[in-house]
Amino acid sequence: MLERDIPDLNLFMMCENPNPAAYTDCPAGYHIRPIRRDDMDFWYSVHFDCETGDISQHIAYMKDYFRRVYAPREDEFFTRCLVICGEDDLPLGTCFAWKVYDAVWTIHWFKVWKTHEGRGLGRALLSAVMNTVPPDGYPVYLHTQPSSYRAIGLYTDFGFSLLTDDVVGHRENHLSDAEPYLKYFMGTHYSRLTYACSDGTLHRAALCTEDNRF
Repeated sequence: MLERDIPDLNLFMMCENPNPAAYTDCPAGYHIRPIRRDDMDFWYSVHFDCETGDISQHIAYMKDYFRRVYAPREDEFFTRCLVICGEDDLPLGTCFAWKVYDAVWTIHWFKVWKTHEGRGLGRALLSAVMNTVPPDGYPVYLHTQPSSYRAIGLYTDFGFSLLTDDVVGHRENHLSDAEPYLKYFMGTHYSRLTYACSDGTLHRAALCTEDNRF
């Protein structure tokens, strides 16, 4: 089985109590800062760095997503969205916490350039993002896919569990279909996965619009 064979399935995770042992500082030579307007070409494209060929349609999607979801709170976006950079101050990864539907906190658009994976950048970035969630902001949720199995392992370290809810808002949860792929690609890390059922707050909040905001 190859990574390209992993289907695009919905998975949802929830963290009620973060694990402080998972948090780390930035590796030497790197730093974390808020995203700037001149970083947006990076933000639009980094999430598709595994794609081959023309990614203009993906970038068009990201620009439209920004317009619909973040532009109404643009100043907050440029405060909350973080990037991790090398000594040249160029972004290598991004992630942020965002309150959606005026109800729940969620983790958004976590990605590090594939060429820079395995250096501890993602863990440091997620640590910084989790530190921005207010104490009363838990549980925190996120949406992911089985192709992000490395990130799922990292989320698990931080205290996230896979939701077993059948649906979240207008989206079906494909956990049962995704598990064979997680088991195959995660190897021994698969045994560390935990599971939880939410109290329905996220589901009810997400029903307020057909627009998926996380």
